[in-house]
Amino acid sequence: EVDNNFSVIIDEATPKKNIYYFVFDEYSNFPIIKKYYDYDNSGFETYLKDYGFSISYDSHNECYSTTTILTNILNLNYVSTPETAEDTKLKMREQAKIYDIFKQAGYEIIGVGKTANSMGVESKSQSNSKGGGQTAKGESFFQILVRNTVFYPFVKIDNDQRAKDILNGINYFKDKDNYKNKTSVLTVSYFESPHEPFLFDNNGNAVSPQHYYDWDEKKYYLDQYKFITDCMKTIVANIIENDPDSIIFLSSDHSARFRDEFEEEDKRNPFHAVYAGKNRKFNIAGKSGVNTMRTIIEEALDIDMGEVEVPTYD
Repeated sequence: EVDNNFSVIIDEATPKKNIYYFVFDEYSNFPIIKKYYDYDNSGFETYLKDYGFSISYDSHNECYSTTTILTNILNLNYVSTPETAEDTKLKMREQAKIYDIFKQAGYEIIGVGKTANSMGVESKSQSNSKGGGQTAKGESFFQILVRNTVFYPFVKIDNDQRAKDILNGINYFKDKDNYKNKTSVLTVSYFESPHEPFLFDNNGNAVSPQHYYDWDEKKYYLDQYKFITDCMKTIVANIIENDPDSIIFLSSDHSARFRDEFEEEDKRNPFHAVYAGKNRKFNIAGKSGVNTMRTIIEEALDIDMGEVEVPTYD
């Protein structure tokens, strides 16, 4: 059972700002992508600042386990560790404190992207399955089994569906009908990218299956990173055009992880950028995902939540 030690008193009858919470798995923050990939992403940084986003460069999460981080953010406290059983963490996400709070406030909860497993919410943009074990790298055991056999190219079928799921999620935010007459909506979105498999080049074209899990060549993560950056620009432009009074939280769970030179602290450095209007700045510098989300809820619902201490897990 999740116990967060704060009370919530909310006027549920008053329409409130829509909130969009995005997780782009393994999207590296600006200093990290420069340090390890020598890639200058300042164009995107300027793009966000021009729209009025606040950006944190030095945030750190408690670990770089995706399911642990998301379980804790959605519960607004450090309720799980990497050693917590995966089925337990999934149940915690499905029954997360954040959903209780927003439902009390009269919000509708919508999932977009691959949200059933990751966020505990069924998706409007894809058919989610809760089955299938995965390794820490996100590979199914079937993929490992066939990695070095003649059957490996057939894994492309599964990853074609992953690519469609990502594109369907992006297209959801391009559709003006999805913004019409909506107030008091919390949209949670999870995209399994630029996390492997590396399905897209920098222009969004398909990558050869032999490079789906190719961390040795930096090109494949970086190309997918560039493509996802362009997707984020598209999402931001569409939301602000159609729902300018909203709150947007663009984030990752952690930075890139699977090269030997990546330092542990750098892996725990996520991407965080928050928008609440052109002239409204958020104090999110150095805040973890949990504390950034608590800050957003304070803004959206006018309640005092404060911050919690961030542990560090191996």
